[in-house]
Amino acid sequence: MSENIGRRYSVTRFAMYNALEEYIRRAGLGGRVLMVSEGTEMAIRRMFPPDTAFTVTTYPPVDVTDLGLFATASFDCVVTDQVLEHVRQPWRALAEQRRVLVPGGVAINTSCSFNPVHDACDYFRFMPDGFRTLHEDTVGRVEVSGSWGNRESIGRFVSENAKCFDVRGNDELMIRATRTEAEWPWVVWCAARTPEGDEHP
Repeated sequence: MSENIGRRYSVTRFAMYNALEEYIRRAGLGGRVLMVSEGTEMAIRRMFPPDTAFTVTTYPPVDVTDLGLFATASFDCVVTDQVLEHVRQPWRALAEQRRVLVPGGVAINTSCSFNPVHDACDYFRFMPDGFRTLHEDTVGRVEVSGSWGNRESIGRFVSENAKCFDVRGNDELMIRATRTEAEWPWVVWCAARTPEGDEHP
């Protein structure tokens, strides 16, 4: 199987997925992972060890602000990818992630800072500092956070109404996919670890 199976080459996701994969491997994450994605399951799966036990769902229909389907402290890691902007109360979603995580478990979330309105419900856009603070206040210690975006990419999206440019074989797109201008974020990501002594109700 090619090592590129599941890799996302979209200019808007390239830097984010590479940063998250590096963190996941460096932190030795795996075990039982709850994944809530929007069609990016394979891209996330390949970041984890082959023996990772995934529980995969989507939002909707699963309400990420009420994960009552899952027992308290039942996952080592929870991942949502481009979900929290569609959640009316994202802080409740993070509180539920903390509940279903074991003490010392990790919540990994991605979202957007810039994007046109999309899907049926679209409530939020997150700035990097706000996204990090939301995790610090709700989940625990932030281990990694970041953002990607630049004026050129945003400008091209607005002018051409197309964001999923494939970076493979295109040096100009690869440069844009890896160049970040902090004041022009497009996507944000954060990984936060629950306290080791976390006591669930």
